[in-house]
Amino acid sequence: MKRRLNRFIVVVVLLLLHGAVSVWSDTVMLYTAEAEGSHFFEIAGIDLAAAVEDGVLSVFFEEGYIIFNYGLAAPDPLEAPFATERVPVRVAKSGGASLLLEIRLSDPENDRMIPVSVTYVFTDIILDREISRGVVVTADIVDPRVTDARALCVEIGRAAALSALGG
Repeated sequence: MKRRLNRFIVVVVLLLLHGAVSVWSDTVMLYTAEAEGSHFFEIAGIDLAAAVEDGVLSVFFEEGYIIFNYGLAAPDPLEAPFATERVPVRVAKSGGASLLLEIRLSDPENDRMIPVSVTYVFTDIILDREISRGVVVTADIVDPRVTDARALCVEIGRAAALSALGG
């Protein structure tokens, strides 16, 4: 009887460990900022920058990643003179992330408050290896008939995330 109980306990523990291993996922930190020389946050507003982030976050969640954002960085945080890593890398590591997606928003278009482009760099910060880098030009992906800036910004974020993931 005792042997049977021990065997049962071992099987239960193994099943629990297997379940814990199968749900493991990479953790990503999203860092959103203005492109160099851009004034997107000032012109278009934080709400539309957050909408771009919403699009990015939803794609990564759908792909099974654990993702959190740094918060909108306007302007970029100052680097400490003694720091060996940039602020986004340090924050991502301290938050438990192994991957960092940095996106930069250009100035908005004249007629719509959406960025002209989104530049991204996706990095494995543990291995210090760039996974992907690119630019999403919004004119290539948005329907000119759509006027809802928030919906367009979500789609732009989704496109940037899919591009960063190689899709």
